[in-house]
Amino acid sequence: MKKRDSASSHTLKDNKEQSSPPEPPAQLYKYKSIDDNHPEYSSRIFTHNELYFCSVKDFNDPFDCMYQVEWHGSPEEERNYLLRLLDKFDPSRNRREDDALISKGKELFADPVLRKIAQVVNRQEIESWGVCCLSAVPPHEILMWSHYADHHRGFCLEFSNELSQPFAVRRKPEDRDKQPEVLAPFKVKYDEEYPVLNCIRDQPMAMAKKAIFRKAKSWEYEKEWRMVDINGQGSLQFPSQCLTGVIFGCKMSEEHKELIRSWCTNRQPAITYYQARQSADSYRLHIDAIS
Repeated sequence: MKKRDSASSHTLKDNKEQSSPPEPPAQLYKYKSIDDNHPEYSSRIFTHNELYFCSVKDFNDPFDCMYQVEWHGSPEEERNYLLRLLDKFDPSRNRREDDALISKGKELFADPVLRKIAQVVNRQEIESWGVCCLSAVPPHEILMWSHYADHHRGFCLEFSNELSQPFAVRRKPEDRDKQPEVLAPFKVKYDEEYPVLNCIRDQPMAMAKKAIFRKAKSWEYEKEWRMVDINGQGSLQFPSQCLTGVIFGCKMSEEHKELIRSWCTNRQPAITYYQARQSADSYRLHIDAIS
């Protein structure tokens, strides 16, 4: 029996995984810190119900969102791919010249140098998207605080994902012309190998799911969920009722606690405050509701 190559095997697995996405957990969390030089970055979470979507270039793991590339497609798929490139980089061109440009552009499917250029362009497109990272790890665990909440001096947001109001972000009224208007979190898959992107067949959102929702297996403890906006970086709004609580880190300053309370003065509905404290007999945190 002929052995299936790694790229083809990964493609089949990717397609299978995307056909039945898992349901998000009842709660999702985001571990954060307050920048003393720019506290407004954190304040808008509470005062404007905003979460920031950053570029993958800002991630702390250089392996994050890496991928392998394959080039297979029908003549029609090749044409559609080249049209997408032309629309992106020369939207004001004379459309009557498309056939000549496409005929010339098909040279890149046989030329390794041109393929490499196209791969760089593809990577630039992924890096232009906005990504927001969440976690299913509850706040009594230690590592997420150490890595993402300023060594326990930060805070953790608790988002509810109840069926009556599933957690998602929505565009502001001035951005409603962009698609999609609602972005829901997808679960990150963990693996030993990079996912495979088909530069010709994959649409932008399909590439996003393959590249952005895959991470090295050593990060599996993060239980990460991500939202991606192919329109770019920036802030998007979540429903106010989805933010149900904020947990203060066990080493958070009283000044920062009071700052968050001041930002939440007029929140509707009100959120619950929690305090994380170190356990006296085990490697974990206790989370207590506070007034």
